[in-house]
Amino acid sequence: MAELPQELQQQFEEYQDMFKRRTDAYVKKAMELNKKGPSASRIGEPISGWPPYPWINILVAGPFQTVGAPPSGPFKPSKIIAYRDPAYIFTFVWRNPAPINWIPGTPSACQVLNGRKFQVNFEVVNLTYVTQGPDLREIQDTFSNAPQCIQMYWRRMGPFPEPQQGKPDLYDLHTTIDVIEHEQPVAGFATWIFDPDYDPHWLFFPDVGPHWQYERPMQYMVYQR
Repeated sequence: MAELPQELQQQFEEYQDMFKRRTDAYVKKAMELNKKGPSASRIGEPISGWPPYPWINILVAGPFQTVGAPPSGPFKPSKIIAYRDPAYIFTFVWRNPAPINWIPGTPSACQVLNGRKFQVNFEVVNLTYVTQGPDLREIQDTFSNAPQCIQMYWRRMGPFPEPQQGKPDLYDLHTTIDVIEHEQPVAGFATWIFDPDYDPHWLFFPDVGPHWQYERPMQYMVYQR
């Protein structure tokens, strides 16, 4: 496999550190709320335990591109990809490191799932022609004793079919995860997607910085430069 460019390797590690800090703060807060009881909840009805206890989650960030010098590029924004230019996505597989249902002394979801094999799939749809897109190579791995129970991956996107000059291809990308062992039926898909692009102030529309999007697929465009 080709190496991740150094510029993006630093970003990759920064995201890893961010998720570790968020996980530590999240577990601490949830355990505190659990001690106070349901009266402290803002949610109408718990799903499992209180606060609701998620076993597993998957998050995706991207696309990311390095920045090149004119006229060759690549150029920002990263979600606008010139045909043949490299682009990358980051994927974060998370298991809850806190005891199940926040009850001290019980094993965590991280421990219960440890050693189980799983697969992450990237489903791509070409919206321009409403056809199957060029799916990325899936991730097959085993849950391990990763720090804060976060396992991180990156994938290079493409190769893309060559688009027509003047008619770019628009794509949607969805990410799913499945534990491929019958004894542990766990699956899901990414509902939070991080868009790293910055859309500057224009025609009195406000700036929009990098942000998380909820229940929207990753969307990007490939054009013929």
